[in-house]
Amino acid sequence: MGKEDIIFFADSDPQTPCQHCVDLDHAGYTVKCCPLDSLANTINGTLQGIVILNLGNSIQAGLDAQQQLITNGLALPVIFIADCDQIPEAVKAMKAGAMDFHVTSVSPEKLLHSVQEAMLQLDSEKDLQLRRVRIEQRCTSLTRREKEIMEYVANGLTNQDTAQQLGLSMRTIEVHRSRMMAKMGTTCLADLTRMVDLCTCAAREPVSAAPETAQLKTKTATREGRR
Repeated sequence: MGKEDIIFFADSDPQTPCQHCVDLDHAGYTVKCCPLDSLANTINGTLQGIVILNLGNSIQAGLDAQQQLITNGLALPVIFIADCDQIPEAVKAMKAGAMDFHVTSVSPEKLLHSVQEAMLQLDSEKDLQLRRVRIEQRCTSLTRREKEIMEYVANGLTNQDTAQQLGLSMRTIEVHRSRMMAKMGTTCLADLTRMVDLCTCAAREPVSAAPETAQLKTKTATREGRR
């Protein structure tokens, strides 16, 4: 699992052979080794993989490299390896999203465990991305009215409240809602709500649970004026 993903192994001293690279290669992973200062160029837009920073005493350089990845929008799992366990730097790295922080003498077993955990995170993110793509595809099949009603439903409004908000009949809302739920592939309100959270093509307009809108107030005022 995750063996098809790349490990970008950035070394602050690339001239010195690293046993960690050998161990990872023997474990079946694809390892791309590079100098620390060329990490971003080595990744070159790759969105799947993890990063291991082998820093020696250059922990600040590793923190800078980690920040550069974040700035470039490369949110890959990062594992730090350094000569000594410097708590303040380790805390900074973890707060910035590092998966783990090891001393240089870390055992192959511990490093492989960290790599496996990072790969599991990648698998989870892949599953989420695939689910988001499927939901987006379903969402784009909705009409403008169906998207609008989806937002109201996902925000907990009843059919009656939605009908009042939109100035439509209950029957019209029921028909649109039924078609919308069928297109989204669910009959469960909780599942639809999770879909809306992932679906960036949804209307995303703030929806008030209060049934009265300016349109309704205008209609009410008109009726009262006629009396």
